[in-house]
Amino acid sequence: MDQVDDVTKKIEAGGRQDGTDREVAVKDPEDSPIVGMKDTVWFLGVVGVLSFLFLCHGRSIAVCLGKLTGMGDKIHVIGSDVSRYLSTITLINACLGAAIALAMWLTGMPNPLLWGVVGALLNFVPVLGALAGTLLILIVATLSFDTPGAIALPTLSYFALTATEGNVLTPMILGKRFNINPVIVFLWLCLWAWVWGVAGALLAVPLLVAVQHFASSLQPLNWFSELCGSCSDESVEGGESGASDPGAAPDPDTAPTAPG
Repeated sequence: MDQVDDVTKKIEAGGRQDGTDREVAVKDPEDSPIVGMKDTVWFLGVVGVLSFLFLCHGRSIAVCLGKLTGMGDKIHVIGSDVSRYLSTITLINACLGAAIALAMWLTGMPNPLLWGVVGALLNFVPVLGALAGTLLILIVATLSFDTPGAIALPTLSYFALTATEGNVLTPMILGKRFNINPVIVFLWLCLWAWVWGVAGALLAVPLLVAVQHFASSLQPLNWFSELCGSCSDESVEGGESGASDPGAAPDPDTAPTAPG
């Protein structure tokens, strides 16, 4: 006990050498970055295992759901559309990554191949991925170059490539079948990023494509499919003019028939 008292007095004396009391802050273990990294690794592991299981047994699950719901053909069509969407987007992002790597090499950015891979991966997240990549390029260019022109050149090159891909090439390649309202995409993306984090952001658009196609095949949910689609001004004006034209010929399928 005497030794314990001596150690206690020494600690107290050390804390009051400058005449002030020192407060000892005890950090919560839950706030440790190691704990956060552990949770992230655990979550990515669960997502990876589930993805592997769905790849192995997803077809049998789809067949069972088709038998139970009587929508086997519709489920098959939805699966084919989502698969085609993912394969097309992967090919587009790979080409975009190659273009970004070439642009970063021409503008003198360090590690151009790395930036190509980062740009291709970030582009799987619509809108936010392109903005995050542009911000990263701006930060690294600011730290790497001294002149404003050298800083702006790789940043503008990256932004121009991603903007051209997102607004011209991808809609032209995918066509109207996968043309989704950008506002709905952004809201859906924020929702799943909040629910599942990075994995949710990556899976948000394929899920939206599947939900949109499923809603288009069910009459009560057609409103959601039309809400997701990007309706042109011509189709809206045509629908309004057709509905307001009193002299239009009635549809023979919906026109009332005279009693016999």
